[in-house]
Amino acid sequence: MRLLTLNIRQNLDRWPERLPLVVAALAAADADVIGLQEVTLPIRQDHLVAAELNRLAPDRPYAVHTAPKWGTATPKRCRC
Repeated sequence: MRLLTLNIRQNLDRWPERLPLVVAALAAADADVIGLQEVTLPIRQDHLVAAELNRLAPDRPYAVHTAPKWGTATPKRCRC
């Protein structure tokens, strides 16, 4: 099992420009579980990242589990 964690710094620092870079780095890591910190919940940033990853690898999709109080999310997938 491959685990990865990343602080995505909410939607600060030119988030629209960083999104493709974040997704590319996460996709290249090919992790089974990704822990995201400082997620911006009102814009569903966790789901946005997972959707982009799922678009790149639809045969191994990520499901998102969010801890709303803390702004953390865990996209994970099952390699069945």
